[in-house]
Amino acid sequence: PHKTFTGNRPSLSILLPTLDAYRIGQLLGIYEHRVAVQG
Repeated sequence: PHKTFTGNRPSLSILLPTLDAYRIGQLLGIYEHRVAVQG
C-alpha cells in the first residue's frame, strides 16, 4: 500500500538495505537530478 497525502503534494520514499558510501552517492545523485529537472 502507498501513502496518500492531501493537497496534491508529491512524495518519494526510498528504502535502502544498507547506508554505505555508494548508497549515499546514489541519494545525492537522485537529489541533484530532481533539483536540475525542477529548474
